[in-house]
Amino acid sequence: MSLHHLIYCSTRSVSSEDSSVIEVNAPALLIEAREKNKKNNVSGLLYFNDYYFLQCLEGSRHAVNMTYNTIVADDRHSDVVLIDYCEIAKRSFSQWDMAYVSESSLTESLVKLYSGDEKFNPYDMSADSLFQLMQAFKSSLAVIEA
Repeated sequence: MSLHHLIYCSTRSVSSEDSSVIEVNAPALLIEAREKNKKNNVSGLLYFNDYYFLQCLEGSRHAVNMTYNTIVADDRHSDVVLIDYCEIAKRSFSQWDMAYVSESSLTESLVKLYSGDEKFNPYDMSADSLFQLMQAFKSSLAVIEA
């Protein structure tokens, strides 16, 4: 079985009824994602800063595509953009069904390092810079969990 990774970004949706931001319950979202990912042998990392989602999914082509299609149809996401999709030799985030990174002073400094900007906007960053940023998040998580 070949492995694939997919990186996408999206914006937190706004309600069409009253222009309010759609609530995202990160803990509940993570529980649901981790259960599905474990069942489908998908690993990855999610960064959410209350406005943008950035996620890498890894697994079989079928599992990654199914997961991505579910995300595209999820009303919590708008402006979903596929950043990178390719076959990989090994997983980068194999130790997590879904690692989660939230905004913090550490992520802000990493965002500035990889984007050259104070504010995170994945739409303005290259695929390579976004993947390097996620690798830096991974290293930070390894330090935090140790």
